[in-house]
Amino acid sequence: MLSDLWEKRTGDLKARVQDDASQIRQIEKKIATVVGRITEAERPELISAYENEIKRLQSRWVVLAENLEDMRTPARGGDETFRTTMAFLANPWRIWDSGEASARKLVLRLVFPTPVAYCTNEGFRTGAIPLPFRLFRGSDTPDWAMVEPRGFEPLTSAVRLQRSPN
Repeated sequence: MLSDLWEKRTGDLKARVQDDASQIRQIEKKIATVVGRITEAERPELISAYENEIKRLQSRWVVLAENLEDMRTPARGGDETFRTTMAFLANPWRIWDSGEASARKLVLRLVFPTPVAYCTNEGFRTGAIPLPFRLFRGSDTPDWAMVEPRGFEPLTSAVRLQRSPN
């Protein structure tokens, strides 16, 4: 299931890369067209408008190029990501103890989804428990509370119907 999800996200990312690359090519064509118009323009107002259009297109091009570069940088593989996730869930302290600042920051964000409250009289308060740890914690209800004491059978009347002698 996780590998299927990973493959879907990888496919989505490839589609986004192709889309952004297509948009970059379109912007480059538009810039070339506007530059051609500037060389033919004689009025200063037109030249100024064309220059503003080129600046707008270039800023859009820069954003798309940066996004494209970020998406093309190789990420960890699905198996490595899964192993890292399971290692974190098994023992967050091991990752914290590695001493790496980025790893510690990540552990803090994952273990404490909301800022930890601090009371001056009592110290740190118990924070919200993140979803993965709530799932592994189990149910808070005792097993006996899951089923009614009388069982699953429907209740029957204590008075039995007597058949009339016919």
